[in-house]
Amino acid sequence: MPKIIILIIFMYILFPVNVFASQNLNSIPCFADLTWGESSSTVLQKYRLSRMPSHSNMRNVTVYQLQLDKPYVYDIRVLPTAIVSFVSDKLYSISLTFSLYGNKVDYARFRKKLIDEFGEPDNANIFMTHYEVTSWNKAIFSITLTQSNVTFSNNELSEQFKREVDISQGKNITDWNSYVH
Repeated sequence: MPKIIILIIFMYILFPVNVFASQNLNSIPCFADLTWGESSSTVLQKYRLSRMPSHSNMRNVTVYQLQLDKPYVYDIRVLPTAIVSFVSDKLYSISLTFSLYGNKVDYARFRKKLIDEFGEPDNANIFMTHYEVTSWNKAIFSITLTQSNVTFSNNELSEQFKREVDISQGKNITDWNSYVH
């Protein structure tokens, strides 16, 4: 019996518990303490949020600035605030800015880190012959990387977000009497 206990202790030393624990597929990359679909009140318990004024007519979409205690992602400095969006009070996206203008060096570093973690990108487009946009589309979320920011978005809530955008633009409204502007 003591040999079994010693063997178990030895296994925990060699293979920490986090190796055996299953990774939460709903956790947001770079934000292990956040999950897709969390409410704004639960996110507020973990981070400082300040609501941003809405310049759109989207009724079920709210946007906040999230204050980062450590403004580094993948050891790359980002602005100390991130932009988070909620659809029907469910966490939909997080956008981090690492440059106020195109920054090819940090873009290349982010791209390498994302390739190491998520594999080759699904799409890479070059706009205006010099500005590259790279994206990964995973089962639960998608990532869009530009030369100034990186955005993580939940795929499940994407359709609901698109419907909100369409409604705000006057598309897909069948009963104009019920539409309040």
